[in-house]
Amino acid sequence: MTTMTNPFADLSGFAYRSQHAAADALETWAGFAEAANDAAGSQARNLRQILHGMFDLIEQGFRVEREIATYLTIASQVFARAADSARELTDIALASVEAAAQAAGHSR
Repeated sequence: MTTMTNPFADLSGFAYRSQHAAADALETWAGFAEAANDAAGSQARNLRQILHGMFDLIEQGFRVEREIATYLTIASQVFARAADSARELTDIALASVEAAAQAAGHSR
């Protein structure tokens, strides 16, 4: 039997990995910007304000990504439970039909 992939879990994992990759890239960029900031002298204050604004914006983006990942995780759990319930109901219905067919065959 083949194993089906869960697209919601895949999206959740992708969001998690992209969040960490973005954070790593920003840390590297921030280090470069800080070095440039030290060299810039009078421009340092403006660059620092821009960096703080960028990090605030990125933090908001991460917050939204976390909310989306949480929603997708919950949705995938709900869909998995619904699929399990449907499978159980189908098995019960199939067993009932088979029993009825056998009972009809024995009554003849």
